[in-house]
Amino acid sequence: MKVLVPVLVVAGLISLSNEREVASEQETLDSHRLNALLSLPQPLARYSGFSPLHFEWSNCGSENSSLTFQNLIISPDPIVLPGNVTVTLNATLKEVLAEPIKLAVTLKKTVFGFDITIPCEDNVGSCTLDDICPMIAKMECPKQFITDGIPCKCPFEPNHYAIPATSVAVPLPAELPSFLANGDYSAQAKVYDAKGTEAGCFKFAMSLKANS
Repeated sequence: MKVLVPVLVVAGLISLSNEREVASEQETLDSHRLNALLSLPQPLARYSGFSPLHFEWSNCGSENSSLTFQNLIISPDPIVLPGNVTVTLNATLKEVLAEPIKLAVTLKKTVFGFDITIPCEDNVGSCTLDDICPMIAKMECPKQFITDGIPCKCPFEPNHYAIPATSVAVPLPAELPSFLANGDYSAQAKVYDAKGTEAGCFKFAMSLKANS
């Protein structure tokens, strides 16, 4: 019996290890299948009579949200990548947003009429970023922001922010996930303050088109 116990333990560990390997292989296979599905070229809804036919946005937070949008315009529509994207934004911030600022994004792509959640890959997709301040600090601040006194680094003070039409170059690096191809997308973004309280919630519907 004393000899049998260690044997059973070892056998159990080997079995558990094999199950984990099988699970890992299955997870990798499922990931490849999902990426292949998401990478399939999709006709844009605007060309097939289905909605959304244009860029849409909405606030999805509570009445007490400290960060809300009053207006958001993005052009061209559909968004062409790579290319220049023009953004016009009016937003109100009621309380200080200081580091760390957490961002949780859920991104979905419409494939054959179904919304498929895109997994996080290299900070693109359905990702949760614990602090976006370091990323913001590395970005080149648009000249229009500097002229209008709009900050490009944390913290963000309470204010009404009016960003006039500003053109931003959006590249399409080779390492970008292949699922960011032609298609219709929906997204939800939640912003959390340093205390972990939801500061704002936003929903978007947009179309992407590869610049051929």
